[in-house]
Parts: sequence; C-alpha cells; structure tokens
Amino acid sequence: MGGDPLGPQVDLRDQPGENRRVDVSQASLGELVGNLSESTTRLLRQEVALARAETKQELAVAGRGAGMLAAAGVAALLALIMLSMAAVDLLSSWMDPAWAYLIVFAVWAVIGAVLAAQGRKQLKQVNPVPERTQETIREIPDAVRGRS
Repeated sequence: MGGDPLGPQVDLRDQPGENRRVDVSQASLGELVGNLSESTTRLLRQEVALARAETKQELAVAGRGAGMLAAAGVAALLALIMLSMAAVDLLSSWMDPAWAYLIVFAVWAVIGAVLAAQGRKQLKQVNPVPERTQETIREIPDAVRGRS
C-alpha cells in the first residue's frame, strides 16, 4: 500500500514543542472537522500575533527615525538662533554685517541638510510590511492540502 508507515495521521500542535497525533482512520467526521476548525483558529491567531510583533518592531525603528528628525529640527533652530548672533557679531568685526549674516546662514543650511538626510535615510530603512507573516500565510493553502 505504501505511504506513511505510521498510518494516516495528522500533527496538531497545541503548544510549541508539544505534538498531538490524531489517527484520522479512527476519527469521526465531526472530530476531524472540529480538529480542522481548532487548528485553523490557532493558526490564524498565531499569524495575527506574528503580524503584530513585526509591525511593532518596525514602528519602533520608524519612531526612532522620526524622533531623530524632530530633535535635529529643534537643535538646528536653537543653534541657529543662539549661535548665529554670536557668529555674526564675530564676523562683523572683519567684514560687512550683511556678508556675515549670509555666511552664518550658509553654514546652518548645510548642517540642517545633513541632519535631514540622516533622518530620511533611517526612515527609508523601515519596512511596514510584515514579511514573515506574508510568507507563512502563503504556505497555509499548501499545508491544508497536505503539501510541504
């Protein structure tokens, strides 16, 4: 007859690492449908939990990137206000104040651009799609059909 040497059996996992084998040749149709329903419910709950965990992890990375951008904006603004006047005053002793203001502006514009580029780079690394969940969801139809 060939096939599985243990007979027609299906693995049902209640807890990670714990297997329960059901002899499908001895089980009633009601038991099989009940086991299928229970297994499907458990699988869907696990997929939802995985999606939540992945999304939470990606949101933490996004939060750090957004926080860096916000801090960079505040720091650039405070630095521009506080230090610009001192720099303009210092440069004004060697040149016209208008040129001193222009030079100070250019320096702070470059600093702001660098900080914005760093924050943007970090935000680009965020992947809002739960990749592992998508992979395991694609495997569900084959698992239901009994393929690996």
